[in-house]
Amino acid sequence: MKTLLFNPFAKYDEKILLISGLIATLVGGFTGYFFNAAYDGALDLHLVAAITASETAEFLLINIVTIVLFLFLAAKCINRKTRLVDILSTALIARIPLYILPFFNVGNYLYNITSNMTKKLLESNTGIIFGTDTIFMLLFAMVTMAFVVWFFALLWNGFKVATNAKGILHVVFFIAAVLLAEIFSKITLIYL
Repeated sequence: MKTLLFNPFAKYDEKILLISGLIATLVGGFTGYFFNAAYDGALDLHLVAAITASETAEFLLINIVTIVLFLFLAAKCINRKTRLVDILSTALIARIPLYILPFFNVGNYLYNITSNMTKKLLESNTGIIFGTDTIFMLLFAMVTMAFVVWFFALLWNGFKVATNAKGILHVVFFIAAVLLAEIFSKITLIYL
């Protein structure tokens, strides 16, 4: 089970991973659309009041293309034999944890909580607002952090398998590629 959750790249071939990743991306696109989650950056997910299907598709396409592009460039610096399909599968599978998070926003519940809490904090100097909404937000924050760690574990493990990465220099290449993908995706989304 641990291999399936954190390193499916070591167990399954690229066809299964690619098909699973594409299906997960379609499901993630639908969950983002139905639960008003904007995947507005290679590493980002923000809840919004509303989002269109075309915006969701555009965000996903830009995010996947940028992360694949920069990871593939880094991979080629590490191992010239790295295949694009392995990096694409890695990017698609790694995003699965991000596709689960929108389910917390059923009926825009989480978005409304954050909007109301922000509004209350800006209108008064009462400090921290306690209650069930705050507890739910804290729980969601903890779940989100766990899912972000899961995302990075999948991304690193897939990259490592695809490139046969070893050593600190390869970790630096990976981190640089991820940061550049985030920056480039944000810039691209701003100008579209």
